[in-house]
Parts: sequence; C-alpha cells; structure tokens
Amino acid sequence: MIDISSIKGFKIKYATVARQFVVMDAEGNEVASADTQIEAEDKATKLAKKSFEPLVAFKLHYDGADYGRVTSINADDKTAYFSYDDKRRQTTVKFRLRGQDDVYLRTDQNDQVLALIAECRTAIAEQQARVTELKGQLEKPIDVKFFGLQNPW
Repeated sequence: MIDISSIKGFKIKYATVARQFVVMDAEGNEVASADTQIEAEDKATKLAKKSFEPLVAFKLHYDGADYGRVTSINADDKTAYFSYDDKRRQTTVKFRLRGQDDVYLRTDQNDQVLALIAECRTAIAEQQARVTELKGQLEKPIDVKFFGLQNPW
C-alpha cells in the first residue's frame, strides 16, 4: 500500500491491488475504503467525529470466552476489530457485525450468563465421560475379531 495522507488521526493509503483508497486507524486497522482520495478523506473526517472509546467486550468460543476490547469499526464492510487482553493470543482480529462471531459487551448480566454457560459445559463434559464409561461396559462388539478376521492395520 502507498501512503497518501493523514487526516484527524487516520492514514489514507492506496491499495494498488484492490485499486482503492483505504482509511486506516491509529492501530493499523482498515476502517473504511473508497474509490477516490476525496471520498476516503471524507470518510476519515466522519469517522473522527464518530470515534468512540474502546468497548469492553468478550468473544465467546467453543470452550470459553476471551476478554478484550472492540477498538474500531469499518462501516463499509460492517466489521469491527477485537483486541485481546491476553497478549499471548493474536493481538487483534476482525469480526463481522452481523452477530455470527459471538462478540458481546461485557456487562454484569453477561458475566452471570457466562458463568452458567461454563457450568453447562462442565456438566456436558461429565456426561460425555459417563457415556464413554458406560460404552466400555458393552460386550460382544461386532468387529473384525467377532468374525475371526485379522486387523488390517
């Protein structure tokens, strides 16, 4: 990308492959794009007026939640950036604002629901262990040994 200008804390760059002007925030996240430099600069000015304090949030996944902050949004492609508090992870990820990526505002109510989800996941793990244990008590499986065949592996 080619640096073009800076406006109100945003950098305007030109993406030669995409042939678009890109608006980047202070952290280097793409927050808007446009076909012309003037459009990109207008978007940067509007974004500066709309800028917000990072939102304390969490990203839910299959075995828990990661805590962090939503640092910026890209209104053009309806995405946002989530920055992890745990710096052992990839620092920032882009996510869709259509609700598919399970990012939620950190509230007392949501913390209580997260605790309930954790309890449910623990109960599920215990039930899965019990099923495995019971499955081990089944007898006379129909397999290669049942028919007197040799195991090919």
